[in-house]
Amino acid sequence: MDDFLLYLVPVLLLNIVVGMVRVLRGPSAADRMLAAEMFSTSAVAVLLLLAIVGGNDILLDVALVLPCYRLWRW
Repeated sequence: MDDFLLYLVPVLLLNIVVGMVRVLRGPSAADRMLAAEMFSTSAVAVLLLLAIVGGNDILLDVALVLPCYRLWRW
């Protein structure tokens, strides 16, 4: 199961790269905003996967606090 989770990390990083292309070339502001939101969602998913596979509780805490910080900035 851990191997499968490790294979998901590059897929999520590719998702971030594709989102960056959408931010740079998006046809509308709404597309750019959704791509920017996808960054944070993918980053949280990567942190959660690495925390589960590595058994690192600090990454789990960071992954849970990161969305709260994003909401607090508004």
